[in-house]
Amino acid sequence: MRKWIALWLFLVLLLSLAPFPVKKFFGTMGPLHNYGHFAIFCATGIMLLHVETTRPARLAAFMFLFLFCAVTEGLQYLLYHNPFEWSDLLVDCSGLILSPVSKTLWDRLYSLSEP
Repeated sequence: MRKWIALWLFLVLLLSLAPFPVKKFFGTMGPLHNYGHFAIFCATGIMLLHVETTRPARLAAFMFLFLFCAVTEGLQYLLYHNPFEWSDLLVDCSGLILSPVSKTLWDRLYSLSEP
């Protein structure tokens, strides 16, 4: 599963650093932009919670993801000379922060549906 998460993060990085025409083609711009950021990093956090079972490993994984978000935004700033997108970083980190809550709700709802 860790290999799939690494591949997922690589694809997220590629799409994040893609030129504007590529982003436009994939529909990553527009009114759903922030929702996409939130969903991607909330899902990534949930995947890591599924893989990492100890508290120190989870903390290390989440610290890496927060750093990944900041570095990705920084690379966009350096490559394209756009202003640093603090709002994107905030939305990414919000998705990560809320991923444990989302996973807990999912687990509880799923356990209620089992016979």
